[in-house]
Amino acid sequence: MIRKNFIELEVHFNCIQYFILVFSEHWLRKDEIQFYNPNDYYVASSFCRTDHIHGSVSVFLLNYNKSTTIDKVNDLSLDIHAEFGAVKLSEAN
Repeated sequence: MIRKNFIELEVHFNCIQYFILVFSEHWLRKDEIQFYNPNDYYVASSFCRTDHIHGSVSVFLLNYNKSTTIDKVNDLSLDIHAEFGAVKLSEAN
């Protein structure tokens, strides 16, 4: 439920920056997720339900980290039954 608690989360993540954030049950639609990433983070991977409400999963990384999505895993996502957001972190330069 990121939408309801977004301001509090953003304040927290401005004070303490984590390398990776993973949210389950964020309840966002695919067209909303880009508007709810905390400052200095980007959506590295996500699954948003299409046929049912609530649920879903997302992975956020700090902007300076590189990653690629693992589509082989993410493509297995099904509303309610299995919801994945998998990424492979790139090695530091």
